[in-house]
Amino acid sequence: MDCSKIKELLLTDYLDKQADVRLRIQVQKHLGACAECRRFEEEVRMAAVSPFKNAAKPEAPESVWINIKDNIARSESRKLSLLDVITGKLKVFSLPRPAFALASTTLVFLIIFAAITKHSADKNQIREYFAQQIDFYAMLSNGEDNGYQNHTPAPGVYIEKYLF
Repeated sequence: MDCSKIKELLLTDYLDKQADVRLRIQVQKHLGACAECRRFEEEVRMAAVSPFKNAAKPEAPESVWINIKDNIARSESRKLSLLDVITGKLKVFSLPRPAFALASTTLVFLIIFAAITKHSADKNQIREYFAQQIDFYAMLSNGEDNGYQNHTPAPGVYIEKYLF
């Protein structure tokens, strides 16, 4: 490593003891071989580290700790269950009770009306189908009650003789 990199590390990670072991060993080897970097390291220690070595640690007032504890307790008490969160989100879609009752009743009537209409349409289709079938069988049997004339073709082939 060159001197500029060592000086950069001395100002940043090395003196703060934030450098990893491999990097600390490389810096120590360089400091052992380079007198200029060793002097720089001593100057930085004297200016940046030594004044704070014997400094008293500031104590936070008791009121700060009480406020922190109160805020933590308040946030813990505000934690909601999953059901509460979902219910809160769904309140956006909620309607007042009369409006909800009216909407529900209207929906029920629409469903009943649709079912009856479909059932009625099905009955009409069935009646029409049966009427067509009755007319068809009446025509085949040459019944007089259906209004058809007796149009018996002259038998010409075996199947016609069999059917008519």
